[in-house]
Amino acid sequence: MKRYDNRELSWLKFNQRVLEEAADQSLSLGDRFKFISIFSSNLDEFIMVRVGSLTDLVDAGNQSTDLTGRTADQQLNDIYSKTKVMVTQQYHLFEEIMAQAEQKGLKLEQLSDLKKSEKEKLYHRFMSDIYPVLTPLAIDGHRPFPLIANQTIYFAVSITRGKDKLLSILQIPGILPRLIPVQQTTKVARYVYLEDLIEEHLEVIFPNMTIDSVSRFRITRNADLALDEEGAEDLLRLIETTLQQRRWGQVVRFELVKGYDKGVIEQLISSLQVKPEQLMEMKNPLDLTFALSIQGPEGNSDFRNAGHEPKKLKILDRRSIWQAIKTKDVFFHVPYDSFEHFEDLIEQASQDPEVLAIKMTLYRVNNDSRIIKSLKSAAQRGKQVTVLVELLARFDEESNIHWARELEQVGANVMYGVPFLKTHSKIFLIVRRERGVIRRYVHLGTGNYNSKTAKIYTDMSLLTAREDFAADATAFFNYISGYADNPTMNRLVYAPDRLRDRISLLIDREIEAVNQGKHGAIDIKVNSLIDQKMIDHLYQASNAGVHIRLIVRGICGLIPGVKQQSENIAVHSIVGEFLEHERIYMFVNSEPDQVFLSSADLMSRNLDRRIELLFPIVDPEIEKRVRLTFELLWHDDTKTRIMQPDGSYQLLTGNTIHAHDILQKLHYRDVNDFNQQIEGILDGISH
Repeated sequence: MKRYDNRELSWLKFNQRVLEEAADQSLSLGDRFKFISIFSSNLDEFIMVRVGSLTDLVDAGNQSTDLTGRTADQQLNDIYSKTKVMVTQQYHLFEEIMAQAEQKGLKLEQLSDLKKSEKEKLYHRFMSDIYPVLTPLAIDGHRPFPLIANQTIYFAVSITRGKDKLLSILQIPGILPRLIPVQQTTKVARYVYLEDLIEEHLEVIFPNMTIDSVSRFRITRNADLALDEEGAEDLLRLIETTLQQRRWGQVVRFELVKGYDKGVIEQLISSLQVKPEQLMEMKNPLDLTFALSIQGPEGNSDFRNAGHEPKKLKILDRRSIWQAIKTKDVFFHVPYDSFEHFEDLIEQASQDPEVLAIKMTLYRVNNDSRIIKSLKSAAQRGKQVTVLVELLARFDEESNIHWARELEQVGANVMYGVPFLKTHSKIFLIVRRERGVIRRYVHLGTGNYNSKTAKIYTDMSLLTAREDFAADATAFFNYISGYADNPTMNRLVYAPDRLRDRISLLIDREIEAVNQGKHGAIDIKVNSLIDQKMIDHLYQASNAGVHIRLIVRGICGLIPGVKQQSENIAVHSIVGEFLEHERIYMFVNSEPDQVFLSSADLMSRNLDRRIELLFPIVDPEIEKRVRLTFELLWHDDTKTRIMQPDGSYQLLTGNTIHAHDILQKLHYRDVNDFNQQIEGILDGISH
C-alpha cells in the first residue's frame, strides 16, 4: 500500500469531483453548466501554473523526485494522459446536459439549420458588431510569426489567392459573447456560437480568395512566474516586467478541434514548439468556461443558479459598532454571514474622527472594491493608513499593482511584502482614540478581503478588541514592515518562523496524552495537505492511537485507513455549491486554547515560504460554534466524498445532511441561537 499520493494527481482527483457535481441530476441546469465551467477554469489554471512549473524543471534537466518518487517528466506524462480522459468525460457530460436543456427550450443551433430571415439578421449582426473587431494576421516569410495569446480561440485559415497558397491567423475576440442569440422568448432560447458565425462569413474577411480549410485551436502558456528578487531595488517594476513575459510563455497545451487541416497544424506546432504529448484533440466548442454564461428561456427556473442571501448580524447594527466589539468577540462565517460587515466597518473607520490609523494586509482584492475606496478616503482625511499589498498574488499581480499605486497617490503607506516571502495572512488593525485612551480593534480571517469571492468561498473570521490580540497585531505589522525581527507574541502564531513548530507541538501533545492513557483527537479542515513532515507526523499520531478527522477539500498527499500507517485517520472532501476555504485546527489536549483558525494550509509553501497567521478562538460560545460547524460538515452525506486507502474517493449517498443547504437556510439571532439549532440537528443524527 502506498504511503503518499502525488500532489498533481491528487489535484486532478479534486477537479474530477468538481466534474461529478456537473453530473448531479438533482441540480438545476444552470448549476450543472456552472460546474462544467468551473472544471474548465480550474484545469486552465492548473495547466498554466503546475504543468508550467514541471515543464520548467524538465527543460532544466532537473531529475529530482516528489514524495512519491516521481520525476517531473513522469508527473507530466501522468497529467497529460489523465487530463485527456477527464476532458473527454467533460465533453460527454456537456452534451448530455445540452440534450436535457434542449427539452427545456435551449438550443445551440447550426447555422445551416436556420431560416433565411434568421441568417440575414445574424449577417447584419456580424457586420455591425463583430466584423469591425476582427483582424486577420498573415503568416509568411516576410512577417514575424504573430503572438498567439494565451487561452484564446483562433482560426488558422488556409486560403488561395490567385496562384498563391497563404495562411492567416484569426483571433476570436474574448471581449465578445460566445453565444449569439437567434431567438429568445419565455419558452425558447436559441443561439449560435460566435466562432460558427465568424466562420460562416470568412469571405467578408478574405474577399476574392478561396477558403481551403479552417482549423480551430487554443493554446495554454506557462504562467508560472520565476522571479529573482535578489538585488531587485524595485519589486513593483520587477513584477511589471515579468508579467510581460507571461504573454510569451512556453506553450504547455495545444487544443484543437477535430477535423483540422493536418498540414496547417503541423506548421503551427513547429512554430510554437509544441510537444506531441501537449496536443489535445477536442470536440467543438473549445473552451467550455463559457458554459457559466448559458441562459435558458426567460423565466425558466431550470436554468437558474442556486441563489443565497447572506445574513446581516444584528450585533453590528447597533449605533456604536466599537462598543459592540469591545463587549464581545464577533464571529463571521461567509458566505452565510454578509461580507458587507467588513466593508461597512472599514468605511465607518475611514470617516470616524476618532480613528487614528488603519493597518491591513491585502492579498486578492476585487475590482471596484469598497475597502480600497475607504482606505483611500481615510488617507485623504489624514489618518495613518498602512497597507501591505501582496504583489505576488498569482493572476492578481496587475490588479494589486494598480491598487498599490492608487493608495500611494493619496498618501497611504504601501508595503510590497517581505523579500522572498509571500504575505498570505488576512488581518487588519484599527487604532481609535476613546476619551483620551487608545483602543485597538483587530480582524483576523481565513479568507481574502474580496467581496466577489466572499459570495462563493466559505471563510471564518473574528473581530476582537482583546488587548493581547491587539498587542500581537501591532507586533505583527511591525514585523512585516521590517522593524521587528522575530517578535514574541501572546496569541498569534505566524509563519514561517513559528507556525510549523506550533502545529507539531500540538500534535505531540495529543500523542503524549494517549501515551498517558487519555483520549487524544485531532480535527483539521484545510484546502490542501501535502507537506511530507506534517503527513508523517499525523501518521505517527495515528499509530500512537490519536483519532484524526481531516476535511481536505483539494490536494491530499496523506493516505488514510492503511494498517500500521493511518488506521486512525479518516479523510473527507466536500465539493458543493460553495468552495470550502476556511482552515480549522482543533486539538483535544492543547492548553490554554483548543480551537484555532488560520490562513495556512498544510503545504510546505504555507509553512516555510509564506507569512501566515494561526489564531485561537478564545470566546467559549464562538469556540463551540466552530466545533459544531466542523461536526455538521463532517456528517454531511450529500456532498462529501470519503478518501479510500487506495487514494480514490467514494461519494456518500445518504442525502440526509446537506451542510451547505443547512447553513444557508439557518436563521439565527446570535451565536447561542446558532449553536442550539446545530446541536438539535446533530442530536437528530445520533438518534
